[in-house]
Amino acid sequence: MKKTNVKQNFGNYRRDLPWQVSTLVSFFFFLFFFISCDDTKKEEVEKCSGDDCLTITEIGVTGTYANQMMYKDNNLYIVNSGDNSIQKINLNDNSSVNPYISLPVDSNPYYFDIQNDEIYVSNLMTNSISRVKLNDLNNVVNIKIEGEQSFLQPEGITANDDYIFVTNINTTYDENWNAVVQDGFLSIINKNDNTFNKKYTTSQKNSQRVFINNNKAYVINSGTTKFNDSYVSLPTSNASVDVLNLSNSGYSFDKSLTFNYVDGTTKGNINNYCIMNNKLYLASGSAGEIYSINLETDEIINNTNNPIVTEEITELQNAMLNIECANDKIYAIDFNKDKLYIIDTKDENKVIYSSKITSGDELEGPLGITKDETGKNIYIFFGISKRIIKINVSKI
Repeated sequence: MKKTNVKQNFGNYRRDLPWQVSTLVSFFFFLFFFISCDDTKKEEVEKCSGDDCLTITEIGVTGTYANQMMYKDNNLYIVNSGDNSIQKINLNDNSSVNPYISLPVDSNPYYFDIQNDEIYVSNLMTNSISRVKLNDLNNVVNIKIEGEQSFLQPEGITANDDYIFVTNINTTYDENWNAVVQDGFLSIINKNDNTFNKKYTTSQKNSQRVFINNNKAYVINSGTTKFNDSYVSLPTSNASVDVLNLSNSGYSFDKSLTFNYVDGTTKGNINNYCIMNNKLYLASGSAGEIYSINLETDEIINNTNNPIVTEEITELQNAMLNIECANDKIYAIDFNKDKLYIIDTKDENKVIYSSKITSGDELEGPLGITKDETGKNIYIFFGISKRIIKINVSKI
């Protein structure tokens, strides 16, 4: 086992595109910048910062265009958009279950959630969703709603005992890659027979995530964006979180919490989230900032005027941030800087750790992050190199 505190120079490579653009944009991104890395060796390296050390273990590699990862029962599940599949890795020996879980051809599975004994998957390009039984990975049920109630670019997905909840971003791109954004909406599907139940129009556009907490559905709407001449994504409308009391039989949200964009800056766009200590933390993939909501009162704590900051940005650029929460800390990964930030929420949201998490001089792009049941280990996959690593954070 070796220790290293090597500062790596990545030259003038630019990675300004936000990770929540359409999959076709992602394909072009990887076409120009993809660096293959098939490093499957099981190696442990300690990286230290002062008296604190992180133990990093190589797990393996993802499939093609991995988008999201979750941990359950000592297994990692990874949705691979390019392979139309879900990959399962047994962490007892870091082996992948082959073949991968197959989803509809050209479906571009984008996001998923695991609830009880099922995986729920949104299929972005085929306007459908899939249900997969954990105890029988060949048992895949594909659901497509026809007519006026159909899914329109479904992205976020979750479920409770009775319903499946699906966010629809409802966005297309013209020949110049300009977004044509319609109203986002939340679809509610009956679990017992996979039929349409209700539809709610969201307060802001680009509805990307949904989760259930205390019998409420929370829908995260990132708002609209545009690219400037340097291909930096700038918000052009407010973001919001809509709150739906599931005991309410109406067709409108009970409350909407608005995150105000600042014209000409990257502030305001939100996409990824984590929950800890009755607080919702929201990552701004554009600004490298984190906002927060008190889930007991459904009131905003940190907005764009008082954000939790991972790193001061000295030039207009996108951070492409993703986050996970555990044991009073926020773990934030920055795709463009190949960095991991650890934020202590018990110490005025200070950044207590900041370091690159790459294996060499190649660009890697940390993209997905999850944790185990203890919160002492986090798992990260890289969008460019496709590596998957485990980091023991118990010493921080």
